[in-house]
Amino acid sequence: MVEPSEHERRERVWLELEVARYAHLSDAERVRIVEDLWLTAEAIRATKSTEQLHREELARLQMDEEGRARYRALAERLE
Repeated sequence: MVEPSEHERRERVWLELEVARYAHLSDAERVRIVEDLWLTAEAIRATKSTEQLHREELARLQMDEEGRARYRALAERLE
């Protein structure tokens, strides 16, 4: 088995801490947090121009695939 790098070890510790931090929340509390985040994001989007939104969407699409690849790699390492 290959030893994880320091970055991978820190990423795993961070992930474990995040899971533990929110494990006690009820489903209703989780829904409320997501709704608050959604409303905040929508309010921010309402203040932006169509051009700004388009540029952000292009950047998000490019970053999303990299993020998914990193998440898959992390999940595979945790198996």
